[in-house]
Amino acid sequence: PVEISNGDLILSARAQNGHRHILLGDFTGHGLSAAVAGPLVSSLFYSQAEQGIALEETANRINHELYQKLPPEIFMAAILIDWDVAQEKMQIWNCGMPSLLHYRKGVHLHAFKSNGLALGIVDRFYSGAKAERVEVHLGDDFFGYSDGVQDVVSDTNVRFGEQRIRALLERLLSENLPLETVLKVLNNYAGESTIKDDATLIQLQIS
Repeated sequence: PVEISNGDLILSARAQNGHRHILLGDFTGHGLSAAVAGPLVSSLFYSQAEQGIALEETANRINHELYQKLPPEIFMAAILIDWDVAQEKMQIWNCGMPSLLHYRKGVHLHAFKSNGLALGIVDRFYSGAKAERVEVHLGDDFFGYSDGVQDVVSDTNVRFGEQRIRALLERLLSENLPLETVLKVLNNYAGESTIKDDATLIQLQIS
C-alpha cells in the first residue's frame, strides 16, 4: 500500500465442494476511499464460499452490491479463480485487471487477458465476462498483479510496463528468487519518484 489503507485485496477460501476460490481485486484510486468497500467484498466472498455457492454467483453478487452501494467513480477490477483441486482444473475470470500469466516449468504458456468490465460499473456481471478454463499440472506457476505494478514510473517518467514485468518474473523462476525481489526492483526503478499506487503481486504454485 502507498498509504495506511490498501485499495487492493487478496482473498482465498476453500469452498464446501473442495474447490479453492481466489480473488485479486483492485479498487479505483488508493488510500481510504479505495479501501472503504474492502470489508463488504471480503464478507460476501467468505460467506458465499462457506455456503458452497459457486464463484461465478459470488462474483455476480459482489458486482451487484458494489453497483448499488458505491458512487459511480469507485469500482473494483478483479481476477477470480475457481480452482477444482481434485480435478486439477481452473476457471478464470479477468475483469479489468492486467493479464494473469501462466508458466509451466518456467516457460510462459498463456496470458489470461481481461474480457469483462470491472465489478461495480454496470449491474450485470456477465456483460462480457467469460471464464477461461485451463488444466493445471505440477510445476505450474500463475502470477496475477494489480496495475500499480506495471504503472510504476522512473525518475525520467518511463513506465515499468508489462514486458519488464514478464522478464522479471521469468528471472524469478529461472533463478528461484523470492517474490519480494519484485518489490525491490520496483522501488529501485521508481527512485525518487516512489511508487504512487497500491502494488500487489501474487504467485500461485502448483506443487
